[in-house]
Amino acid sequence: MRSRRFSESPRRRPSKVNRRWLEAAAIEARGEAEAGGRQPYPCSLPLVSARGGPAILDWQPLISYLLRNPSLVPAPVLAVHFHAALADGIAAVAASAGSPRVALTGGCFQNRLLTELSVARLEKAGHEVLLHGSVPPNDGGIGLGQVLVAAAGLP
Repeated sequence: MRSRRFSESPRRRPSKVNRRWLEAAAIEARGEAEAGGRQPYPCSLPLVSARGGPAILDWQPLISYLLRNPSLVPAPVLAVHFHAALADGIAAVAASAGSPRVALTGGCFQNRLLTELSVARLEKAGHEVLLHGSVPPNDGGIGLGQVLVAAAGLP
């Protein structure tokens, strides 16, 4: 299969179908890189934190890397780099929080690659990872929570 770049598409943002293709292609690119013994993640999403303040991820190095390389690196490989950097950032934030248990929730965790990479990094760091089971991590879970609150008569 020939690699496609976003610039080859008539749309600026990938459609839902293109996002699924890109995720699948990124998973394939990750597998190929790992099978070849290469570390496919040359970019980072470093944690910056004010003393006693919230943990904040610095997106500048990652965004600069992605914008600098679109004509040099196939889109699926850039997608792997993005997902890996984000998973590293998630693990860094979890470590800074100091909690042994981490819940991964929200629509972004419907993304298989992001979820797999995040779980692997968090478990490697010794965290217990909580994932959704019967309730989806996206708006469906929010809707169910709203129904439960309304049914319980809570304000």
